[in-house]
Amino acid sequence: WRPARIGLAVLVLVQLVGLNLWAGHQRAEVREKKAQMVSLLQTSFPQVTGVLDAPVQMRREVQTLRALAGIPGPADLEPLLFAAAAAWPAGKPPADTLRYEPGRLSLPAADWRPDEIERFNAQLQASGYSAVVADGRLQLGPTPGRGL
Repeated sequence: WRPARIGLAVLVLVQLVGLNLWAGHQRAEVREKKAQMVSLLQTSFPQVTGVLDAPVQMRREVQTLRALAGIPGPADLEPLLFAAAAAWPAGKPPADTLRYEPGRLSLPAADWRPDEIERFNAQLQASGYSAVVADGRLQLGPTPGRGL
């Protein structure tokens, strides 16, 4: 049994060494990717000097450029209204009230049937938006993870 135990111990040791080498390789790749993101941010936006979170800072800079150019973003009022109007069920009267908070449009949905809400949401999702019902109102906003 002694050779079997020694063989098993060597096998476990080799596995541990292999896993540690692989983890080191993965850490090096992650560092390299982060360095590439920082380089891309500083190349694209030279005014950014300190980089804490490159993807967040790049998203913020793009939103600033979009706002300066006068182009609405996906979470602004106009695109949300356009998406709601495009998905609005036929035969439904116009909404009598609406409420907008940054990134979210709220419309009354007290008299909506569940199938109307599902069709409305399905049409919204094709445009990159989603809606949920809360307190008798449809809360409309960009689908998380889509767009800037």
